[in-house]
Amino acid sequence: MTSLDDFARARPGRLAVRSLKRTLVETDRYSATQVRRDGREMISFCYNDYLNLSHYPKVIEAAVAATERFAAAAIAAPEIMETEPALVALPLQKARLFARALKLPAPESCVVPLILGEAEAALAASASLAEAGYLVTAIRPPTVPERTARLRFTFTAGHDDAEVERIAKAVRGLVRAAA
Repeated sequence: MTSLDDFARARPGRLAVRSLKRTLVETDRYSATQVRRDGREMISFCYNDYLNLSHYPKVIEAAVAATERFAAAAIAAPEIMETEPALVALPLQKARLFARALKLPAPESCVVPLILGEAEAALAASASLAEAGYLVTAIRPPTVPERTARLRFTFTAGHDDAEVERIAKAVRGLVRAAA
């Protein structure tokens, strides 16, 4: 295959050959366990609402409030991405500033992993950064292989350069203390 387009065009056929091609079947869920599909009433045993909360009025109310609050931003996001390339570039710029400050390889996305090895080291580093006022997630097995636990830094357009430099300084201090 010579392009992503060629790959995408060929994928449905490859999935069908392996019996992995999915077909969308309209399903109306009208209670936590009851559905209607192709005009048939059915009891569903394939649903991700394990605690059966999606039909509770408070959950529905919260979903409506979230939609009202965030829908405009979600709708506007693609247009902003097209018309504001400088804004779109900011998260990667922040990640690269952080990586340079720590002499890490230049990242290709706004997510910068800092591999610390053992899960306990990642948890301790995350806790130390939290004490200093930084929320950074420790990623541990089984999400990553054994002895590759890490801190996961995610940079946004909202981080200013001073914040990025401060957290880099805090991380340098942690790395020195661990050595």
